[in-house]
Amino acid sequence: MKPILAIVIPAYKSKFLYETLNALSKQQSKSFNLYIGDDNSPENIRSIVNQFDFKLKINYKKFENNLGGTSLTEHWNRCIEMVEHEDWIWLLPDDDVPSYECVSTFLGVNDLDLKQEALFRFQTVHIDEFNTIVYRPPLQPEVETNVDFIMRKLQYECNSSVAEYIFSKKAYYNVEGFKNLPLGWCADDLLWCKISHHSYIKTLPKGIVCLRQSSLNISNNTILYSKDKIDAKYLFLQELIKDNLFINKLLKKYTHKEFKRILAFHIFSELKNYKVNFFKVNFIYYAKRNSNLIGGSFFKNIYRIFRYQIKNHLI
Repeated sequence: MKPILAIVIPAYKSKFLYETLNALSKQQSKSFNLYIGDDNSPENIRSIVNQFDFKLKINYKKFENNLGGTSLTEHWNRCIEMVEHEDWIWLLPDDDVPSYECVSTFLGVNDLDLKQEALFRFQTVHIDEFNTIVYRPPLQPEVETNVDFIMRKLQYECNSSVAEYIFSKKAYYNVEGFKNLPLGWCADDLLWCKISHHSYIKTLPKGIVCLRQSSLNISNNTILYSKDKIDAKYLFLQELIKDNLFINKLLKKYTHKEFKRILAFHIFSELKNYKVNFFKVNFIYYAKRNSNLIGGSFFKNIYRIFRYQIKNHLI
């Protein structure tokens, strides 16, 4: 029987890759195929992969050009194109570490759920460079809709990372894969939303993915990448409000006013998190973006920006 699960690693950094592969080699079930897409890394990714040739079923490819440096999502998408007959995909970064029961837990999902759902996830913890747990996020609910997931994210009630999700290949191609957002930021959340319009997001009962927090992570370099992250956030939110399926579903639970209020709260919280000072950027540009996103006249959004500046002691 052919494996139904493809684990895809878009590889570039070698520092923690051995630990990721080692965790996969010790899975309770080895009924999966592993695809490793080397993003033309200057580091010797192949030498680490070679150590697991006899422990894992590996399909390795070194791409001729580096793509992640300009579009991380395009590199993710071309790595997924390596997948052959498998129906389910687990996109696993080159530094995260799954617990040994992850694969067997997913393979234990009943056939009915596999037919009805498009997205499954594991619980997570955050680890540092020395594998010490530094943070335990709130537990994800057993089942939720895409609307509930997005609204929890916008209100900072949950964490989410690409590494914790296993998704249907068919559903992925139906929505044309990951959207090209700066740094890949929010592209995973957008995909999860799109592929679960007509199904639920289900949390698996066992298995934990240890998410690496290190100086090599984009997520830890808030200031360095702040402009790209803010741009990605605006694009992500604009995609949400253009998605009629999502909005129609959302308005059955929230009023339009409530949604706009949560959007405004989220975008100004993000601006604060990334320490955006509007005296150092084009505040007229952001006022127009906010007007399109959260509503209100251009002048009202100028007022919102100045109120933000005062509240955060930036004047």
